[in-house]
Amino acid sequence: MNGLIFKKKSPLAGLAVPLAAAVTLAVYLRSLWSGFVNYDDLGYVVENPFIRTLDKNFIKWAFTREHMGNWHPLTMVSYAVDFRFWGLNPAGYHLTNIVLHAVNTFLVGTLATRLYGMASFERERDFYPGILTGLVAALLFGLHPIHVESVAWVSERKDVLSGLFFMLSILAYVKYADPGWRRGSGVYYALSLVLFILALMSKPMAVTLPAVLLLLDFYPLDRLKGVWRALYEKVPFFALSAASVFLTVWAQAKGRALLTHYPLTERLAVAVRAYAFYIYKTALPVNLIPYYPRPVHPFDYVFILSLAAFAAVTLWCLVALVPGRKKIYTAVWLYYIVTLLPVVGIVQAGYQMAANRYMYIPSIGPFILIGSFVGYLSSRFAESRAIVAVSVAAALVLGLLTFRQERFWKDSISLWSRELKYKPVTLAYTGRGYAYYQEGRYAEAIEDYTVVIEGTKGRKTDDIELDEVYNKRGLAYEKRGELKQAIADFGDAVRLNPKNARALNNRGNAYRKAGSFDLAVSDLNAAVALEPGNAAIYFNLGLAEDAAGDRAAALESIRKAAIMGLPAAREFLKNPPPPPPPGEK
Repeated sequence: MNGLIFKKKSPLAGLAVPLAAAVTLAVYLRSLWSGFVNYDDLGYVVENPFIRTLDKNFIKWAFTREHMGNWHPLTMVSYAVDFRFWGLNPAGYHLTNIVLHAVNTFLVGTLATRLYGMASFERERDFYPGILTGLVAALLFGLHPIHVESVAWVSERKDVLSGLFFMLSILAYVKYADPGWRRGSGVYYALSLVLFILALMSKPMAVTLPAVLLLLDFYPLDRLKGVWRALYEKVPFFALSAASVFLTVWAQAKGRALLTHYPLTERLAVAVRAYAFYIYKTALPVNLIPYYPRPVHPFDYVFILSLAAFAAVTLWCLVALVPGRKKIYTAVWLYYIVTLLPVVGIVQAGYQMAANRYMYIPSIGPFILIGSFVGYLSSRFAESRAIVAVSVAAALVLGLLTFRQERFWKDSISLWSRELKYKPVTLAYTGRGYAYYQEGRYAEAIEDYTVVIEGTKGRKTDDIELDEVYNKRGLAYEKRGELKQAIADFGDAVRLNPKNARALNNRGNAYRKAGSFDLAVSDLNAAVALEPGNAAIYFNLGLAEDAAGDRAAALESIRKAAIMGLPAAREFLKNPPPPPPPGEK
């Protein structure tokens, strides 16, 4: 194995990779003017009470509880730190994501430069090809629009945070494995292990890192001649991966995110399609959307083409293993396969076929390969200005595409309108409908919810909670003063799910506004029975009982709400309105 023995020829050359990070930071500054979106941001940040106190109780919660089907305590800690500084100002959360991505861009460039120096094909030890390799890899990683989802979406903090520790762990391992740095190598090994733990606590997709380290041992570190030692070194890493897999399955099963009803053959077909899909979207990053639904017919012509492409690339890499050929193709292809393995759908979590965010870590290998190719060309041709010019032009195009893609994450309406332009999925209609409702555009909200309801024809579906769609459309009707339609929708929600306390509460409130006080009390009593710890329902029950003329029962219900800490209930008890006249029940 060859160590790094580059000699700098110009102090300015060392600024190439930091410059790529700075350019990345500048391109993403547009996201500072974006808000939260109703695609997990509400659950992770806006409506998450746990992140509002950064104390020992929060730390205990973060490390011992799953949240939204995931166990990633370090990510939750980062949100709590953001809340301490920014409250619910989305600009602060976006700034953290942007800075982390810029740092990751720098790390990718640094890693690419270091690995280029260790690669067996680099004989000349010229400084500039290695720097050009790092620059190109960093620009590709930093500016590629497929990463916009991971950076511009607050909920994907786990991508950029896990990516940070993932790459730091690799860099520490490379330093441990480089014979030029044997002094204190045990420290770097331990550091790599600790950083791996931090990556797992940010996002479990980092479980593939032990396999990645073995691939680095294969190429370019060339350490598999002592294969048993290489495997022995990875035992602690694999043990941590196994623990993370266990925690992930537990969290997703508890959060009901794990789907097991799809046949294994169908999941394998989707996986093959996904591998080809990500290559296609990386090579041609257009029409990127937040949600790619599973194919209705997974064994169609797309599957056949995907399988053929997968087989062809695999065959090419096997040929590359012939002595005298390049191992780099095999190493990068295996890296791509391994790092995507947790999310290609063999173990299905969610109803998507693919997601742009899943390429955050898997893209590193292909981008370093492209950077290495550019660096290699520059070392073989005396006149390399054309190579640099093409690289800069490509970076410019990617930067413009990324800048354009960011605007679709500005708010929920922009996000879901983008989705609906290409995929008319129910998730997008319900998401945009809720955003319209939040902005007071009730007619448009009703229109989107109606599309979903008519599309399902009143049937229960696997991928949406239809009772909640009826419930939310009912709220929009109620805001417009159309109580009859609102009560009908709340009733349909209860019919589909008799345990929907929200729908019962809402129908009770609508009955009260319509003057049907007895029906209101009945619904709200049923809602209280389902959620006895909900102060708002007790308060609404008290209002209905008061309107029905039962002041004693009303005061008792509102007193319970006040004890639970509801400010409106306490205010009512301080200044109770006079009871309604006998004729106004």
